[in-house]
Amino acid sequence: MSEVFVAQLMTANSNQSPSAPLTVCEPARIREPGSIRQIGEAIVFLSIAVIGFRAFVAEGYMISTGSMAPCLLGFHRQVVCPDCAYAFSRGTRYDIDDTILAEGESTDIGVSEATETVCPNCGLTGINVNSVPRNEGDQLLVQKHFYQFRSPRRWEVVVFRHPAEPDQAYVKRVAGLPGEQVELMEGDVVVDGVLQRKSLTVQRSMRIGVYDNDFEPLDEEWHPRWETTDLQSQWQADGNRFLYDSNSGSSEATESIDWLAYRHWIRRGGHHSTSVDLQHWPLSGRSPGSFEPSLTFDEITRKLSCTGVLPAFVAHRLLNASNDAAFQTAVSQLAEQSHIGQITDVYGYNHPQSARVSYPVHDLMLSAKIEHVAGDGEFHIRMTDGWHWFETVFDFKAHEARLLVDNADAPLHTAALPSSMVNGEGLIEMSTFDRQILVAVDGQELFPPLQYAAKAVPRSQPLEPVLIGAEGVELVVNQLQLYRDVYYTPKDAGNHEHPITVGAEELMVLGDNSPVSVDSRSWESPTIPQNLLIGKPFIVHLPSQQERVQIGSQVHHIRIPDFTRVRYIH
Repeated sequence: MSEVFVAQLMTANSNQSPSAPLTVCEPARIREPGSIRQIGEAIVFLSIAVIGFRAFVAEGYMISTGSMAPCLLGFHRQVVCPDCAYAFSRGTRYDIDDTILAEGESTDIGVSEATETVCPNCGLTGINVNSVPRNEGDQLLVQKHFYQFRSPRRWEVVVFRHPAEPDQAYVKRVAGLPGEQVELMEGDVVVDGVLQRKSLTVQRSMRIGVYDNDFEPLDEEWHPRWETTDLQSQWQADGNRFLYDSNSGSSEATESIDWLAYRHWIRRGGHHSTSVDLQHWPLSGRSPGSFEPSLTFDEITRKLSCTGVLPAFVAHRLLNASNDAAFQTAVSQLAEQSHIGQITDVYGYNHPQSARVSYPVHDLMLSAKIEHVAGDGEFHIRMTDGWHWFETVFDFKAHEARLLVDNADAPLHTAALPSSMVNGEGLIEMSTFDRQILVAVDGQELFPPLQYAAKAVPRSQPLEPVLIGAEGVELVVNQLQLYRDVYYTPKDAGNHEHPITVGAEELMVLGDNSPVSVDSRSWESPTIPQNLLIGKPFIVHLPSQQERVQIGSQVHHIRIPDFTRVRYIH
């Protein structure tokens, strides 16, 4: 209580008669508002807060199409492969229930889902999704007016309005900034002649699964994609993980690196070429093409070749057509080797016929959890982009990691081995995205990014693009996953997109789901003014899935939040 107030109170009391009682004013009785009024006022204030929040801070948007899949999903079906149990999202049209085309297709091309849904992990075809309910798209919380405080950055996801459709909100990723000339070359973004590279955080947000060893098919047709390269190998498969113990075999087997190689075994189809040696074609009355259009024999090189996987029924007919031993050996080899294909820009989200042509992808990322059990030896990861071989050595004796290029003895980079790996386990990530080598353990990069130029010669197409190896240790490898980078598909017939000049206060944008995305590559006016930006999405706040609930004799689909996909967007 202030001194002034105390003095005033003493003066007032001194004017009263000593015998007069001190007058005490009772507080006025205030009637509390009723519960209905309280609820009404709360609703009004909440509505005002929501309106203000949406107008000045953030607003929610739902994605309808699949142009940003698999990072952000439009209307889709959540499918589980009946063979490998891998869960993936399959795009659907948001405006027509019975079609399955992703963005970029305007009509139903008449192919049923039951025969055209393909697992992106194991390649199983004919997956029946007719009974799988359709889910709504991801819902984003967008920071409005975000770009009034700073300029957009490359690789950021933005929400904007297109000049041709000002009432429609779009979501894409920024590829070109004001004043730049942007080209798409071999799937990469090149600005003013300089290849644009991604950070590890951006790579994680854009990477697309190629194969997850935790979901290996169980059918007899399947051939494991991770295999040893030595008959005396000490690698052992244990369910979905691999064990290595250098002391479990002969001493000769531990004197060199014991490799486990990834081969992209595919069930059928493909556009890769396979050749085997054959001295002569024994069937004078029939040409190779009469058995299979892609089957050829070159009398000069003495090679029997085919495109894609040689179908089993074709191989059977060839084997029955001649008893020539060399011919039968060549056919058997061709049938087996033709299953090893290239990693391409396939999207399990899309209809198989959405892309006009597939492109080989050399930008890969390996992710694996390594548990160091015992021993002072080494663990190795080797990867190639078709030009160079890159190898990371994790040395448990020297407690260091080394980065080697093209089998050189001297490392380009050396770093201390993280204590988590020395004392237990660590999650290793190594990538060749954008002609840049990144190596990280538990999210922390070990070396500065290694950037290099392209070679003038064409890339090779190695059948074993990724290998892991060990010597002198006992360890466990699990959570073994292989990813690829987004391959930006050209819209013209070639592999080189025409340059796009980005004007002042403009942006060039692309969708992650490049084969079907409608973006700067296909718009008549390829760039968008920055004043049409709505904001920056920062969280997927209500992704959804449908659950089947049977009430009596009727089946209902109830939408529930899918909390596994609630995440921040970088």
